[in-house]
Amino acid sequence: VAMLDHTFGIHAPELNDARVLTAGHLKMRGPNATTTGNPGFGFLARVFKDFPGAVKTSIASVPEGVVSFHNGEKLRLVRKRTDGAFWTIMTFRFLEGGPFTDEDEEAGRFGAVITAGTRDRLFGGPGALGKTFEADGQRFTVAGVVPDVSSIRLRSYADFYVPMGTSRDSVFRTAFDGSYLGLI
Repeated sequence: VAMLDHTFGIHAPELNDARVLTAGHLKMRGPNATTTGNPGFGFLARVFKDFPGAVKTSIASVPEGVVSFHNGEKLRLVRKRTDGAFWTIMTFRFLEGGPFTDEDEEAGRFGAVITAGTRDRLFGGPGALGKTFEADGQRFTVAGVVPDVSSIRLRSYADFYVPMGTSRDSVFRTAFDGSYLGLI
């Protein structure tokens, strides 16, 4: 019962679960082929951003593994790219600092929200705000720290969260298929 509750129950930061619709699967059919997988940012931006009757909409990447080098040590971390609305749909409790905004996402600012476990691995404990770290060859400045999230929580799990606009290229913004989730 405890395992089922942990997997399917409503727990932070997904406290709005009963009111949130997640689009995480896309099927495209044509006369000669059918493709299935995660939707792309371009598809979700066209269909979900102005969804009629929605209180809030957000687009976030699925968790993706990246490598970080810190003090000469190689660390494997899980990154999630999000927009500012993600932080109003999910109910993270901030231990330090706060979330980034839609303006940060649009400007491609290299701020990051990290989990307490990531903070401890990178910086040895509290006091991470304003410090920098490298992940996937990019340098981020810590804007906030949140409690760790279970890897079972696909919508909210990561070791660190960065604005969508920090992607190295903008091709993802038009792609119909990809590695994203839509939250309404």
